[in-house]
Amino acid sequence: MDIKSLQEWLRQNRQAGLSDAQIGEQLRSTGWTDQQITELFSGDMFRQGQLEAVGASKKNDFDTMAGFSASQTGTGGSLPGVFELMGQAWDLFKSRIGNLIIISAISLILGAVVGGAIFVIGGLGAGYALFSLNGINGTTQYITLIGSFVLYLLIISLIYSWIQASIIIAITNTDSGVGYILSRAFRLTLPYWWLTILMGFLTAGASMLFAVPGIVFSIWFSFGIFVLIAEDTRGFQALLKSKEYVRGYWWAVLGRNLGMAVLVTIPISLISAGLAYTKIAALGMIFNGIVFVFFLPYAISFSYTIYTNLRSIKGSSIQITQKKAGIIITAILGWCIIPIMFITIGGAALWGTKSKVADASRKSDISQLRIAAVLYYDDNHTYPFSLTELAPKYISTVPTDPKTNEPYTYTLLENGSDFSICAQLDNKDVFGNKEYCVESGYSSSTNSYNSAFR
Repeated sequence: MDIKSLQEWLRQNRQAGLSDAQIGEQLRSTGWTDQQITELFSGDMFRQGQLEAVGASKKNDFDTMAGFSASQTGTGGSLPGVFELMGQAWDLFKSRIGNLIIISAISLILGAVVGGAIFVIGGLGAGYALFSLNGINGTTQYITLIGSFVLYLLIISLIYSWIQASIIIAITNTDSGVGYILSRAFRLTLPYWWLTILMGFLTAGASMLFAVPGIVFSIWFSFGIFVLIAEDTRGFQALLKSKEYVRGYWWAVLGRNLGMAVLVTIPISLISAGLAYTKIAALGMIFNGIVFVFFLPYAISFSYTIYTNLRSIKGSSIQITQKKAGIIITAILGWCIIPIMFITIGGAALWGTKSKVADASRKSDISQLRIAAVLYYDDNHTYPFSLTELAPKYISTVPTDPKTNEPYTYTLLENGSDFSICAQLDNKDVFGNKEYCVESGYSSSTNSYNSAFR
């Protein structure tokens, strides 16, 4: 690699966030001396136009001399188009088709057998638990029922993880036999399962923030499973490395996935839906089995082809600069939206219910006070000067506003020959008023109605 390539390598490392000290430590571990590293950073090596100081000529491969393979440092360039990637994926699929078909078939049969067995056993256990629900023993059976259901989901998800890991290993390994692939996939089942759970949590959480962050996350992390299988990088580090591969190529990756969806995925989905619409169960099952055995490995091959191209462009030694705190916080904020929405909606509904109950109570109170006032008038030929005069003869206690505990507004009208009792409601009536009043001659009215008849 010539001097220009050396400069580009140094620039890429600095753009990746590495300090000169970190780059120097990398070079020192491969045999560079402190003087050579100083000359590299000072620019003397470039100004002199020679690489002899580090034991290589201009035509020598700098990466190999420095201890980095071409796959580690990357070749640069652009991502191939969707048709070229589909061709590469097809070639890859054909070269692995024997192992892929065997593994897919084994996985399909095993998944059906194990899933069916667990379903039957779980159904029997659920039936027993439901018929046994009584007292303390019933509570124990109920807990057992929930635990069995959770265990069922866990086992199914682990089997699915093992199946997926087997297919990916079959794609990434050239000469390995089926036995080795299944064995290695079994050892990676838990890391694979945890990685998919982590991806699902982060992507789903981000999707709740108006969908767009979820789409961004899904593209960022789409190669995490390949990083796990091909590079043995696990957990969050696999997702962060996937994100580094996608950096600068996000739109290119999205476009190629959309192209694959339009050309292959959507037509297959439409055919499957059409067969389901015909209600011919056998045809649908056969087609879905073919899709699982053939299309699923091909779709994974397509994604793997994008990953290998990005890895070739960027190199596997890329440094992870993104911190996980921001990603986790984004996902948690998204997940928090659901309980916040429920709390908000529930609180609003509760407040509305309480307001309606309070208004109904106010109207009932005023109706009782009106009746008491009329009875008072029958005995005294005048209405009381205050509501307190009504208790305890005409009403046991004088009610007050259910929220404020303040007395209702009472006003004598027409020299004591009429009265008005009013309350302030929480909710407006059909006329847009919140003041509710009654008089002796009317069952109920608003203040504006009263003023028209005084």
